[in-house]
Amino acid sequence: MIDPRLHNEQGWLLASTLIMLTTLATIAFAMGMYVYYEIYTESRYEARERARYIAEAGLATYLHEYWIKNPAKKRTSNSMDDFAGGKYTIVKVAADTLLVIGEFDNQKTEIVVAVLQSGAGWDYGLMAGEEIEMEHDAEGQIIGNVHANDEVERSSRLFVQGSVTEGKPEVQPPAIDWDFFKQQARKTGQFVNGKKTFDERGSPYSGVWYVAGEAKIKDHVVFSGVLVSEKKIKIDGDEIILQPAKTGQPVLLCKEKVELKGDELTIKGFVYAGKELKFKGDTITLVGSACSRKKIELKGDELKIRFNSAYVSNLQGVTFSGHGGGKDIKIVHWKEN
Repeated sequence: MIDPRLHNEQGWLLASTLIMLTTLATIAFAMGMYVYYEIYTESRYEARERARYIAEAGLATYLHEYWIKNPAKKRTSNSMDDFAGGKYTIVKVAADTLLVIGEFDNQKTEIVVAVLQSGAGWDYGLMAGEEIEMEHDAEGQIIGNVHANDEVERSSRLFVQGSVTEGKPEVQPPAIDWDFFKQQARKTGQFVNGKKTFDERGSPYSGVWYVAGEAKIKDHVVFSGVLVSEKKIKIDGDEIILQPAKTGQPVLLCKEKVELKGDELTIKGFVYAGKELKFKGDTITLVGSACSRKKIELKGDELKIRFNSAYVSNLQGVTFSGHGGGKDIKIVHWKEN
């Protein structure tokens, strides 16, 4: 007679074998899916990188052919179906703004670029004749190019969306026609042969003011015009708004020092300091451009500096120098699909 325990052992072995085979099949399937996913991911990454390369190379080809080599033949659009194994398309969506699309193996990279002629205008959010010092505790954002002829000391918490350059080629600070502004102020009786404090009692202020001494601006002042000082401009207060009264005007010009300090300070326009420019307050917003012949210092929370060419175009009494030649290509937006 066959021992019934033998049947039980055979059944257990069979069940164990099936479980083991199922486990091995599951592991093999999982490994296969993992390898497939890795290959698929790597393939998509390589295709995306190739699409990016096609977009950038297509842009360089287009600019050289139709902007530099043959500027009279600028096209509003251009494309090539067989370019480095893929395709690029370029469409002019606005004045000097191009949409560049690179495609490769169902992957697409879209780039929007603004193309500016170097030397044709001032394209710096911040520019210093010597150095720019961003304190380690400075926080915020700079949208625009930054340049110092000597050194730029950066802060990890002050994000710069634009180029940061230092040294050569050097950029010449603009020349200011101080007598022009002095005469403008004299015509309207706003020449001050001494010190001047602008406070809430006289706000809003307008026109061109020329102060031979130190000029101060305190809390809750609205200033629409041009403020010029031979000594120092000190802004120290809350809820202050400074802006030019009309296009073609700077907003702050000083032969020596400009100090911007306070909370909820908003400045629109071009700011110039002959020696030193300091950002020291919290929640300071500058839309336009700022320049110092020597040093710029940035310190504080929520600093927002955004370059806007409208505030440096055709300024009365301010002459910008050219700085090199060729094309300066700046990416203002990047999108990948």
